[in-house]
Amino acid sequence: MLNHLIAQPEPDTSRIFTSLEEALLHPSEVYKLKLHKLPHHNLPDTLVVFSNLRWLDISKNKLKELPASIGKLENLEYLNASKNKLRSVPYTLGYLKKLKILVLNQNEIETLPKEIGNLSSLTVLDLWSNEIDQFPESISQLQQLKKVDLRVININEPAQERIKKQLPNTVVLFSGGCNCGK
Repeated sequence: MLNHLIAQPEPDTSRIFTSLEEALLHPSEVYKLKLHKLPHHNLPDTLVVFSNLRWLDISKNKLKELPASIGKLENLEYLNASKNKLRSVPYTLGYLKKLKILVLNQNEIETLPKEIGNLSSLTVLDLWSNEIDQFPESISQLQQLKKVDLRVININEPAQERIKKQLPNTVVLFSGGCNCGK
């Protein structure tokens, strides 16, 4: 009868775990995870055990790819995979319906999957300094998108105009236009 009078402790959603080993000891308590200097420059598939994960910083790891299993982190709201060596991102990224901020700057990304248009909660997309030469038509589905950073990407002026038309309610940051054929 007194159970309703005993308040359950609120989870500590502000703590940032910086050790994968420590986080794996209490996976249900992990809301924020910052992993640097990953062994073998690979993101472990064990991340899927963090069902409450909301915030993930995997920047500066020399990652060449993100595993498809990243799409199973369905509560993820923030993902920073900047300053790696990514050439692409898996289509399963499109499964992250709660993702609000996606930071992929300073990689070597050449293409984005069409499933990027499924990120219905996305408000910020940072692609600064990548090698992207085509943007999928599905980016026009990103209705919540407020800002996209496309600086330091060679995008010619007609392509810049096309992107602006696809994202009429979004602030799109470009470097100066080029005659680079893209």
